[in-house]
Amino acid sequence: MIDAGMWNFENVVPRHVLDAKARRDGTKIAIGKLMTIMSWKNAESAAKKKLKATTAFLGNNVKD
Repeated sequence: MIDAGMWNFENVVPRHVLDAKARRDGTKIAIGKLMTIMSWKNAESAAKKKLKATTAFLGNNVKD
């Protein structure tokens, strides 16, 4: 996600700080969760085996 430009660590803040700022400013925010699924591709072959990961946004569990 970093390589794709979808995430950076410069803007990360603890959840309680984000909540307090939204309350103070009267801003509505939406908080969602991410889920990562990892698996081995070609696990039966040591030469071809590689770890694959997919990260999905769980839109069914967004809270404001």
